[in-house]
Amino acid sequence: MMKIMDRLFQIYKRLLELHIGTKTNDLLFHQASEDFYTLLFDVFHQISEKRQDIKLDNPIDCEKAEQEAYDLIEEAKSELESMVSEDNSVGMDNLLRGLVDKLEFAC
Repeated sequence: MMKIMDRLFQIYKRLLELHIGTKTNDLLFHQASEDFYTLLFDVFHQISEKRQDIKLDNPIDCEKAEQEAYDLIEEAKSELESMVSEDNSVGMDNLLRGLVDKLEFAC
């Protein structure tokens, strides 16, 4: 079952990549494909939560989960901060700085 779950997550990721990759050259597919990756995310999410509900998977320790989530958000924030550069357009810098602010607020 876990191999199937891993594959479902990979399918979700690829559908998201296809969606993003067609933004500038196929608006019709780009718009329609949003439903594809959101559906696959919902499928993965619902099955994973049901596995927790019926105790097929072990729960994660709450304190460890909280700390790891915080660390991951901090890591993502740091990665975005490293992308801010004078080589970026003003729009890209604004986007990155806004996303850093959102991640900072989440922490």
